[in-house]
Amino acid sequence: MIVPMLTVLITSYQRLPLLKRLVVSIKKQTFVHYEVIIIDDNSGIPELSEYLYNLEKEDRRFKVFINKINKGYNANIAHAIKYVKGNYLLKISDDDYITDTYFEHSIRFLEENLDYVGAYGTTYVLDEKGRPVGNDANISLEKDSGLQRHLDYLKTVVYNGMYSGIYRFNENTKDILSATFRLSDDWIRISKIVYIGKIKNLKSAALVLASNGVSSNYNSLFNYYKVDLGYVETPQIPVFFEHVKDFQNTNQGVTKLLLQKLVLCVGFEFRFSISKQLKKKGIYKYWFLFLLISFILNFHLGSRQKIHKISTFIRSRVAAIRLCLQLIRSKNDVIIQFEHLGDVVASTGIARYISTLNNKKVNWIVSEKYSVVLKENPFIDKVFTIPYLGTWLILQRWITVIRFKKFKSYNLHVQGKTCNSTGLSVKSGNFRNSSITTSDINLSNYLNYGSLVSIFSRNAGLKAIGPAPELFLKLSNTNLVGRKYVLIHTTSNEEERNWNLKGWNELVNYLLENTSCEIIEVGLSKQVFITSHRFHDCTGYKDIQEICSYVYNSKLFVGVESGFAHIANAYSKNSMILLGKYKDFTNYRPYSGYFEENEKDHLLRYNGQLNKMPFEHIEFSLNKKLEDIT
Repeated sequence: MIVPMLTVLITSYQRLPLLKRLVVSIKKQTFVHYEVIIIDDNSGIPELSEYLYNLEKEDRRFKVFINKINKGYNANIAHAIKYVKGNYLLKISDDDYITDTYFEHSIRFLEENLDYVGAYGTTYVLDEKGRPVGNDANISLEKDSGLQRHLDYLKTVVYNGMYSGIYRFNENTKDILSATFRLSDDWIRISKIVYIGKIKNLKSAALVLASNGVSSNYNSLFNYYKVDLGYVETPQIPVFFEHVKDFQNTNQGVTKLLLQKLVLCVGFEFRFSISKQLKKKGIYKYWFLFLLISFILNFHLGSRQKIHKISTFIRSRVAAIRLCLQLIRSKNDVIIQFEHLGDVVASTGIARYISTLNNKKVNWIVSEKYSVVLKENPFIDKVFTIPYLGTWLILQRWITVIRFKKFKSYNLHVQGKTCNSTGLSVKSGNFRNSSITTSDINLSNYLNYGSLVSIFSRNAGLKAIGPAPELFLKLSNTNLVGRKYVLIHTTSNEEERNWNLKGWNELVNYLLENTSCEIIEVGLSKQVFITSHRFHDCTGYKDIQEICSYVYNSKLFVGVESGFAHIANAYSKNSMILLGKYKDFTNYRPYSGYFEENEKDHLLRYNGQLNKMPFEHIEFSLNKKLEDIT
């Protein structure tokens, strides 16, 4: 089982003793698979800078940034979020601290309860002198309705223990957790994220807020703002209170905050001005008005998911029209392979085959993020990017109905592949105008038909060809040339293909002990936590050209079945690709070209789930590889 990883974000400013207390509480955690990103906002204290420097040097889990100018909370969060590698995210202030089991209990709960998006501990609030002034509301938002959870949250107003909860950091929550606003309004993020999943208050862990839990920095007023379905589009954020006492002492302060939250979630544009007269009159009567507006909008417009579906529907059709016009002007035949990186790389040889067969270049339709793989290919005339696979499926329906024959299409996708955004699926019945007629290949059996390129070519109505993948990219990272290193890639985009955490760490230790090579880990998430001047953590987002540079210049590539492995195949690299049972497939052969011709030398198989494979299973083959590079 792959151990989940937590990223902790800390912003700090001139509070060294409090920061030290927080760091100590983090280091005492019983869950140790975490990274900590600390940003000092130009404190200008040499002692603080020295402490952070030594902290980063002594513990590789800590990454430190020291600003040259004061940037403020949101700018710091926006910068730090780029370096997040964890599956979970905790943003915590430098004046707070946590009990020893906070990480463990929160993450264990979230791992066991997939319908929950966040968890946080029982929260105690202290004043500036460390005296208890109260507890957080400590509520759990656990109702099945996203709207009801949202409304329940709006009724909980004073302290902010939920802001320092641990939340899933994935494609569903990333945009919300990464969003930045002009003011430090973390509650906005929570009010949005409860639509996605439930939030649990854990009694078994505790969070101490070493302040009154409310910022007194809210003194800006506004004249105009725009909110689009709960997402602030302009930097102005409405503020209905001028002092923190409005939170602590009066029901009116609670109502003001609730009104502020509700207005931000209404989802339409209007003007409002704040004046002393409004404050004198009270705002209770406005509360009922805004409550009514909110329910009306939720009734007519539905949830944010429905709005997203409408947006996707319109965008996909507009993109299909644009794509149709582009293809008509080009007149070349077109290959469709939308995603993922491994599939696109594996398919590149088909461009040469079709171009040679028809004596002219072809076009290619692909996702924007993989287009760079194809743009230097001499057999491809134009690369067209679309937002969704469904965009092509829509266009394919249209040209099938009108029997349009200006160009021939080669859809490489396996039947049953679904576009998550549009809900459309690849079906053989939609291919009357393309080269495919019928095919028995589908997602349940496709790996029984040989290499990926052989499968894709059959889907496209070609004979079962097996051209080797070809990459013509200009490599971007020249600093890697001449370095002697082993490159490891630990994670696929499918959990079932991954090896276990223990195995990767044993592998790196073995390489450090038995070779003089550097070891570089690449990929989106970090799996190896070893301190050595020869081990380099290069995980995190990299553009494809940089990925290719890492693979091309390596002396040995060790990785799971993934896009990185297909790049290694295209470059004919000395490799050890780890393959275990995948779904119902055991002895599958996804590669053509170099790895197909030298399978015994570069593919290492395990009869079972790869995450159960012990390190000893690869030790003999690894030693043979090391003999070749030493």
